[in-house]
Amino acid sequence: MSAAAADCDLAIAGGGLAGLALAALLRDSGLGVAVLERRAEPVADPRSIALADGGRRILEAAGLWAGLAPRAAPVTRIDVSQRGGFGHVRLRAADEGLEAFGWVLAADELAAALRAAARDAPDCALHEGVAVAELAAGTDAVELELTGAPGRLRARLLAAADGAGSALRERLGLEAAAVDRGQAALAARVELDRAADGWAYERFTAAGPLALLPHPDGGRALVWAQERARARALRWRPEPAFRAELQRALGERAGRVTGVGPRQVFDLRFRRARQRVAPRSVLLGDAAHGFHPVAAQAFNLALRDAAWLAQEVRRAAAAGADFGAAEFLRAYARARDADARRVAWFTDLLGGRAFRGRGPLLRALRAAGLCALECLPELRAALVRFGMGADLPQSEFARGVGRG
Repeated sequence: MSAAAADCDLAIAGGGLAGLALAALLRDSGLGVAVLERRAEPVADPRSIALADGGRRILEAAGLWAGLAPRAAPVTRIDVSQRGGFGHVRLRAADEGLEAFGWVLAADELAAALRAAARDAPDCALHEGVAVAELAAGTDAVELELTGAPGRLRARLLAAADGAGSALRERLGLEAAAVDRGQAALAARVELDRAADGWAYERFTAAGPLALLPHPDGGRALVWAQERARARALRWRPEPAFRAELQRALGERAGRVTGVGPRQVFDLRFRRARQRVAPRSVLLGDAAHGFHPVAAQAFNLALRDAAWLAQEVRRAAAAGADFGAAEFLRAYARARDADARRVAWFTDLLGGRAFRGRGPLLRALRAAGLCALECLPELRAALVRFGMGADLPQSEFARGVGRG
């Protein structure tokens, strides 16, 4: 590796939500950022994204929330119950001093806003149709061989945000613990005979957790995790039969199902990198960890990771420090590992056997827990803070302080 100056300060491999969020949070920082996206054109993403309140503050700090807010559906109340057992809890954002627990956005609209921010930033270059073929970390920079123009790039730090099947994670020698429980998530937009009115429903069924969220286009966004074969079969079931199956799982709490849009199935495989940093490199987003979609934890964790990294990179640059140095990267990993462990435990508990079992003892224990939450405001407040990641140190972006 030569001692020549780096071509950019930060290279972000992956133009998905996590990578673009990091780029947006570094706008106006004076740092040169290059986003490398292997796809030449954006790919349609039919999912809805549930953005927690801290995530909303992060997008606000990036200057994006004002444009997204009119198309975001707020979640102001949450109803949690289990099928085939008593006990439920209702959470109200106003009781916790919040405007909303979160907002539901179309993934495509969020990606488009982040992509536009990257294109408009004076110090950011968005390269589409470009992927990292080879990399070599030196003492002062990481050198990247690219499949397309500009062909070669040197950066002080590489953020690998190239998705769940991250090729860069393997090239960096970072092992990931993976678990495949044979589950998939069935997603669709559904219509009910009741107005959304800010209500979200989390229903624990024997097949798996089911969530109904307010949809930005009206109706509700359905995410139903269950056995992979069953999810695939339900995807192609005639609409009347599917509505009946969904109604049986929901009961009458949310009203009657009157319509179902196109259904999609996404395989669920859970992984977490044993280490998230390597020389001059850091994993971000799904490349670092992937969790069960229950309680909308995974994307919000990735956004918190991006915000913390952007904050610390800005601070190091302002102090003239090397944000690609091993000491800096180890400090970042230590700061973010507790949040990742918390999300891993929480989603495994809610999406795993504890909330899918059919036995009477498990049903009774679930019912007791839900009743305790309904009756004890202090316990509800603690759960809300835990679920939103507010029980751990937050970046200045997530606390609404401003840019780090």
